[in-house]
Amino acid sequence: MANVQPPEPVYYLTPTDLVRCHAAALEVAESTARHHLLHRDGLVAAVERPRWHAHYGTADLVDPAAVLTEGLLRTH
Repeated sequence: MANVQPPEPVYYLTPTDLVRCHAAALEVAESTARHHLLHRDGLVAAVERPRWHAHYGTADLVDPAAVLTEGLLRTH
């Protein structure tokens, strides 16, 4: 019998995570990065899409990544 390990937990990004990444990439304060956001509600919706997609759809990592990318591109 093969030794099957349980899957690692999936970490879903939050809007705060994205703001921190943006701030780090631009080497600016988080408050400045938040100020750069054009549509906060759209960002929140885009970030939540992979979680809901995994809940109601497939659970592999490719689909949620594609859904997140599509949501971010449509929002910004």
